[in-house]
Amino acid sequence: MRLLVSSADQWNNNAQSTLVENTTKPFITVGLSQLRNAHFDWKKFYLLKKIKSQRILEIINK
Repeated sequence: MRLLVSSADQWNNNAQSTLVENTTKPFITVGLSQLRNAHFDWKKFYLLKKIKSQRILEIINK
């Protein structure tokens, strides 16, 4: 199973048909409105991502 995260809620017919025709594995699509309405603290996620990025830079620069 694959997860497709989309920055839009509606796709045009060409995008939908291309995805369906060229995909052999099943997938789930998560759209923009689902992300916006998710019970998820995006600020914490961003902060954690920023901290991890800083740690990676520290390791690289040693």
